[in-house]
Amino acid sequence: MKENIKEKLSIAIKSMLETKPLSKITVKEISEVCNINRQSFYYYFSDIYELAFDVFSSEVNKIIFNINSTNDMLLTYTSLFNYLMDNRKVFLNAITNISEESINFYLGKILKEIFGEFIKKREKFLNVCLKEDNRNELINFYSFYISKELIIWFRSGENFIPLNKAKIIYSLIHSTFDENIIMLSKIWTSYFIFIKIWL
Repeated sequence: MKENIKEKLSIAIKSMLETKPLSKITVKEISEVCNINRQSFYYYFSDIYELAFDVFSSEVNKIIFNINSTNDMLLTYTSLFNYLMDNRKVFLNAITNISEESINFYLGKILKEIFGEFIKKREKFLNVCLKEDNRNELINFYSFYISKELIIWFRSGENFIPLNKAKIIYSLIHSTFDENIIMLSKIWTSYFIFIKIWL
């Protein structure tokens, strides 16, 4: 029963975003569409924005984790951009009249999950271990960049072939991706060795 209500809300918010901005959708309205009371809505979500984030995050994660190659970030980008192209109208309505700070917050959370998993896999592949603060710096940096790129694209009305866009992003970011991981791991290792010697 609980999952059925969440599924109803997820389907309803995407359907409503096809025709109107997220900022114009109310809890009362979506509750009536789903034939539930407002208390049932608030049992799962604090507001409309959290519901929309949950829907997008769940769908993106399904795409990402269904990719067979554990280290293929180009395939990850291509799948992500294909998804965004297929749902462009929904995303445009989701960010209309929303502050850039809010967009970066919600979009950033999704991207941080993607980069967090990928960086950990690259660490394992490269046989290095990043200090948590350094790993978070990398995750935040790459997530911020992609988030800005996506917002600019959403609002520009520009069309592109997802594979071409994915290749551009991949080449800009990942030409030095492994080098940055190795460099940051050495910073931490050098610091650790210095502390051991000093002690």
